[in-house]
Amino acid sequence: MVYKDDNHDRTYIELENNWINNISHFGRLKFTKKTEVLPEHIHKNLFEFCYLPSGQVTFHVAGKSFNIKGGDVFIAFPNEIHSTGGTAMARIKLFWLGIDLSDNQNGFLGYSKDEGRQLLSYFSRIKNRHFRGNNNLGYLIDRIIDLYLSDYPLKKILIRNLITEFMIQISDLEVQGTENQISPIIMNSIFEIKQRIPEKISLQELARTSGLSPGYFKIRFKKEVGMPPGEYILKSKIERAEEFLREGHTVTETAFEFGFSSSQHFSTMFKTFRGMSPGKWLKNEIISSILSQ
Repeated sequence: MVYKDDNHDRTYIELENNWINNISHFGRLKFTKKTEVLPEHIHKNLFEFCYLPSGQVTFHVAGKSFNIKGGDVFIAFPNEIHSTGGTAMARIKLFWLGIDLSDNQNGFLGYSKDEGRQLLSYFSRIKNRHFRGNNNLGYLIDRIIDLYLSDYPLKKILIRNLITEFMIQISDLEVQGTENQISPIIMNSIFEIKQRIPEKISLQELARTSGLSPGYFKIRFKKEVGMPPGEYILKSKIERAEEFLREGHTVTETAFEFGFSSSQHFSTMFKTFRGMSPGKWLKNEIISSILSQ
């Protein structure tokens, strides 16, 4: 079954009748301005492997929050409730694959019993849920989806091979290490941004402080943080503005406190990152606070 949403550039494919053994679903999405909250959900007996080429999103699972940035892999293990915790996804690209890594009864992925056993043994090394990936993971899922939607007669064979390559790369990347550390240079820039949230901070200032050219600084910041510095600054302003709104300040007061040109500009940026206006967000916060008492 194929679900497509052209407005969000989303494709979700749910396989039926064991089209390929052990594979449940795969998909891709790209949000530019419009946003959406990922509600709590669960995949029975399935691993879900997610790769985020660009952007940043927070996943909530097992009572913990995981900040996923561009280039990261995130894994939801079988029967875990996971979501974005009510936070809207914005300006991200995301690929995912749902797979059962426990069943070799009919031959894992359609391989022979011996081959399936070898693959499952290899994949059983995966223990960490968050680590660095590479761009080839997104390319593989893209190819899988494009082939599935095509009329190519040998697509099933090719898709099985691509899924096998995807899983082998995931396993190898996980063994290489967990989440990549942000360099001291970029960490200093992040600290400066956090300290100067109400101010207008330029790319040139941050680059000069870091000792890098503006062009190279922007490339390096995006590679390590998962988004360009300008977007990170806006995101940080919105996060701090939420605290300010909770303290009882008006939308207009908040807008000017954090350097937005008007309350309308602030509301537009807030909606871009949170999927709703500041007023609606605050109303939801109040309701949630009352219900939790």
